[in-house]
Parts: sequence; C-alpha cells; structure tokens
Amino acid sequence: MKKITALIVMVLVLAALFGCAGSSAAVNGQGSSLSISGTSADFSEVQEKEWRLIDLLVNGESIGFDREKEEKDFAGLYTLQFENERFAGTGAPNRYFGPYTHGEDGAISISQAASTLMASLREPDILKEHEYFNWINNVYGWSLVDGNLHLLSKDNEKEAVLIFTNK
Repeated sequence: MKKITALIVMVLVLAALFGCAGSSAAVNGQGSSLSISGTSADFSEVQEKEWRLIDLLVNGESIGFDREKEEKDFAGLYTLQFENERFAGTGAPNRYFGPYTHGEDGAISISQAASTLMASLREPDILKEHEYFNWINNVYGWSLVDGNLHLLSKDNEKEAVLIFTNK
C-alpha cells in the first residue's frame, strides 16, 4: 500500500510540475530564461502569411543578424509560412517543410523539418543554415509582439527567440 501511495504522489507531483511548465505562453526577454505567457493573438493571424526572419536572440541577446545585408547575397533567405497544419520556408538556400501542431496559450510543436539538399557556394555570415534549422526544429512556443511573430526555441544549452516580420 505504501508503494502505491508513493507512486500516486509521484505522479501527482510530476503532473503538477509539467502542467505548470506547459501552461505558460508570451515572451519574457529578461535574462536567459524564456517563457511564454498568455498570448492574446489567434494563430489564424499567423497562418497564410510569409514571415521573414529579422532577428535572433540567443539567451536574451541579438546575434546581430542583418537581413538587409544578407539579402543582397541571399535573396529570400530564412522565410516561414504556416498553412493547413504544415509549415514551409526557405533557408539559405534550401527549402524546408513539415507538419506542425499548435495548442492553447502559445504552444506550438514543429516536427523535424525535411529540406532540399542544394549545395551553396557561400553561407550567410552571422547565421548558418544548419543553425537556423536547429532553432526551427526546437520551437515550442509562439506569440505576436507588435505585429512580429516570435518563435521560442530551446536546444540543450541555449534558448532563443526567432523574430519574424511579414512586411
């Protein structure tokens, strides 16, 4: 009986921990810990638009991505669209795509992106395509801030906010 009680208590504690962690959702750019808390936007505001990356914050600091400078050599790089439970976009130079699901309170899950395998003679200086794909593959949250799409991502050691515009 003690083992069953201990097991029930452990399950309840884990449920409480994971339930609280999963229920937050908007960008908190303070420090290196990102969170999302209650986005008021509807995901339909994100869908069927072409989003273009304009900044990437890693552990709260911009990496210095300059879209205008990079786009001179790499037209149309780092774009993203959501439509009919699928996402697609352009890296530098490869196209990528895959399924996604979005939940309540700014939660989103992007499945492992598939991509074309075009070779490139050059890569963008600040953000390499494989780094961009890594952040996209690890997205867990979204919000709209001043009309810009913020995607929250986390790998083993770092947290990031990918900031996109549709203008």
